[in-house]
Amino acid sequence: MFDVIETCGLRGAISDDVRAALPGLPYSSVTARYKSLAEKGMIKYSGDKRQGQSGRGQRVMIAANLA
Repeated sequence: MFDVIETCGLRGAISDDVRAALPGLPYSSVTARYKSLAEKGMIKYSGDKRQGQSGRGQRVMIAANLA
């Protein structure tokens, strides 16, 4: 998951981007990892939101080594 977020560069990734890149993993397995990546300091939330497929805003995540 970190690699997908890092690949998105400074534009960042939303959950839909990560899930699209990892279609073989269930939703709950993907989304559960964001918190631990943030706690380890590997990702940061930009403070922005982008609209996901559901129409709701999703937080933009950026790899900490790029931020």
